[in-house]
Amino acid sequence: LASAIPAAPSNIGTFEAAAVVAGTTIGLAAETALAIGLLSHVLILAVTSIGGLIAFARLGWAAPSPAGDPGG
Repeated sequence: LASAIPAAPSNIGTFEAAAVVAGTTIGLAAETALAIGLLSHVLILAVTSIGGLIAFARLGWAAPSPAGDPGG
């Protein structure tokens, strides 16, 4: 639900705010919930970025072929 709120790229800020709200709801200190939110957000972004870089390195970048071109 927090990702539905307009935010900066990668939901920076709203992701962490949602983590604090969720963490404090289950009894964590706000600082601990924020730390967990930051750590999980960084790990999610790192894993997807590394995966994207690997795919980019293996597949390269090619412009899409024009419609009707059998070579593409």
